Amino acid sequence: MKMKKIVSTLLGLSLLSNVVGLSVNAEDTPLKGDVNQDGVFNQADVIALQKWLSASPDVHIANWKVADFCEDDKLNIVDLSLMKKELLNHGVNFEYQTTTDQIFHPISWMNEQVGSLTAIRSTTELLDYLNSFFYQSTVQNYTAIYTEEYFEKNVLLLNTFYQSSGATPLLKVSDVFYQDGQLKVSGKWSIPEVTEDVMSMLLVQVTIPKNAYQDCPIVWETSQDVPEPDIPVTPPTPNVKQILVQNILQNPELPTGCECVSLTILLNHLGYFVDKVTLARDYLPKMDFYWYNGIYYGADFRTTFAGNPESEHSYGCYAPCIVTTANRFLSENGYIAEAVDLTGTDFDSLLSNYIDNDIPVLIWITSSNLHESRLTSIWTTPTGEQVQWRAYEHCVVLTGYDKDNGFIDVSDPLIGNTSYDYERIKQRYIEMGQQAVYIEK
Repeated sequence: MKMKKIVSTLLGLSLLSNVVGLSVNAEDTPLKGDVNQDGVFNQADVIALQKWLSASPDVHIANWKVADFCEDDKLNIVDLSLMKKELLNHGVNFEYQTTTDQIFHPISWMNEQVGSLTAIRSTTELLDYLNSFFYQSTVQNYTAIYTEEYFEKNVLLLNTFYQSSGATPLLKVSDVFYQDGQLKVSGKWSIPEVTEDVMSMLLVQVTIPKNAYQDCPIVWETSQDVPEPDIPVTPPTPNVKQILVQNILQNPELPTGCECVSLTILLNHLGYFVDKVTLARDYLPKMDFYWYNGIYYGADFRTTFAGNPESEHSYGCYAPCIVTTANRFLSENGYIAEAVDLTGTDFDSLLSNYIDNDIPVLIWITSSNLHESRLTSIWTTPTGEQVQWRAYEHCVVLTGYDKDNGFIDVSDPLIGNTSYDYERIKQRYIEMGQQAVYIEK
């Protein structure tokens, strides 16, 4: 990694002894911001004012007037904020590291987040960012590098761009600095090489010390020396397709509510916004179990949720129940759309007829990494029919595929956006009765 010196403001106290800030002669007018009267305005003054405002007994301000940035003859948090901003404009030195990686996953085509610089301060924030763009294998590679131990000392700035596959990275970070209360990361475009017409993603990573990061706006600027290339965004090859879907996790509120949460993911993706718990409580048909005359009664899970999705000791429901749930919600909220039961549709037809046309589909598979299902509990429905439950029943949103590498992409309410083995998920789909649902606008 290439190391460069740039302008910034926040360093730890251990670095301040090596920093020369704005200074003034003793006989001159007192330096604005020089709270500790050492002739230098730097981070030590910010810390001193912060402690003084917190009524720390070991801090004394010799000349409070130099900290009155509001010039209202009072010292408060507003003066502290203005002091930090002023220090940003003067700055001290810090080091940064930058790397770029070309990811050969043509995902997130036309994603509006591309070109948006993001500050990552924890492994949780890193996962949220990477899951928006890349397959799980790529995500795992980066989470192995950028661990919690890394984030104890650093902040990671990430940006994702379209990149011609096989070409030299088109963007390189040239500078990072503070200016006008903003952290600016500048990059220079290179002249694009002539390559085959295949797109990938360019992930730019910039590391700055945690003690050199202020929670201020971050701006990405490209150099004007070389004009930004007009890179065409071509469609993915027919063997690769993905629909970007925002995942929602079912836990902890709905431990057995995968069907309802998957429907929530689908509805929200289409612009019919609803909370997962609201959908489960107000629109999902459900029925508790009970004993009567020695017979154990429960719901017909094809049409009614067996138990309650807010309980860990419930079962679930099948496609007709979710169609009813969706249509109740859509109708009662004035939406002109309809849920359609696609049960019996061939798996590959779901890919060609719906996924290829950017239409996500709910499908029934199994949980626990596609564990083989088996028939288990038996009970009697209110109509007197005996039904038997299949263990490991699970519902997810089908979002894409990579046939070249044998993957199917889903938005899984148990673990997030992920990929499964093509043949195995197809087998589980058949095993669960080829159940599927989509929303027809």
